[in-house]
Amino acid sequence: MLSALTVRAVRTLLRQPALAVSPLVMSLFFLVIYAGQLGDAGDQMLGGRPYLDFILPLILLTVAFTGGAVAGQLLVRDMTSGYHRRLALTRAGNGRIVAAPLAAAALVLAVQSCVVVGAGWGLGMRGPGAAQVVALILGTTTAGVGFSLFGAAAAIWSGTDAAVNGTVLVFFPLSFVTSAFAPRQDLAGWMAVGARFNPLTYLLEGLRSAGGGVAPAGAPLAGAVVLSALLILGAVACGIAFRLVRRTQ
Repeated sequence: MLSALTVRAVRTLLRQPALAVSPLVMSLFFLVIYAGQLGDAGDQMLGGRPYLDFILPLILLTVAFTGGAVAGQLLVRDMTSGYHRRLALTRAGNGRIVAAPLAAAALVLAVQSCVVVGAGWGLGMRGPGAAQVVALILGTTTAGVGFSLFGAAAAIWSGTDAAVNGTVLVFFPLSFVTSAFAPRQDLAGWMAVGARFNPLTYLLEGLRSAGGGVAPAGAPLAGAVVLSALLILGAVACGIAFRLVRRTQ
């Protein structure tokens, strides 16, 4: 049943490509702007190392939480059409109801990550080798699934696109209170404090480490811990959302 539900979710995306294309266009826009405006200055800041290699994981993090909203949006469409209610009467179970749009979202995230990395190569990215590119794509996709769980929880609880998009609005500003544009040791004042306590900092630095970029020692382990926590908390949020909905029915 899960495979059939996943195929249905993918077909929905193919009929409504804007769900996947819009986040991708936004990410590519930021990549071009950052590379064009900060490239030369960034190269000097990093001692000649390519700034594009440093900034690409930030764009991939943007892909993760904007593309991750796809799962929630798919759930909202099933709920408003009544399909979700009919499916709940079958043996599908809550896990499969959520897993199918998550699988479709993971496919979208993998494709989006490939396109962004390809755009990075086109703009002059030089650092990551083949294995590192694969690690970047897998890391971005997995992080996106974690963010998708929060979007799915918002969809289950509210049944509205506004709530799903609200999860993106939470993560988007937080992504800038990180070592987004400069290594963490170069930050000062409140930004240094904010980046230190922001979990997205460690997720970003983990992606940088996976891509062979500038990252502090211990970045892979810290990134893996935050990624695991993101997945666990997202799954817990979905479970809580299902319980809240049952109480109101």
